[in-house]
Amino acid sequence: MAVNANDSEAKVQQYINENKWSFKIVMGGQGEQYTLGKAYGVQAYPTNYLVGPDGKVLWRGVGFDETGLRAALAKAGVTK
Repeated sequence: MAVNANDSEAKVQQYINENKWSFKIVMGGQGEQYTLGKAYGVQAYPTNYLVGPDGKVLWRGVGFDETGLRAALAKAGVTK
């Protein structure tokens, strides 16, 4: 799942369609209403987290690091 901080829903949907993403992207609010980013220490966009079923952060990457994310997924035992 991804959380978007500032874009419109239409822009997010366009991004999903263009990149053929299969994971969910939720709207996280803007400005002072975007408390999720503060809770996780987000300082740059995109910041990506891989969270295990127990809620533990397994991996964090700043920028889109597909190689790092795929390696973290493999280490977590996710094959798709």
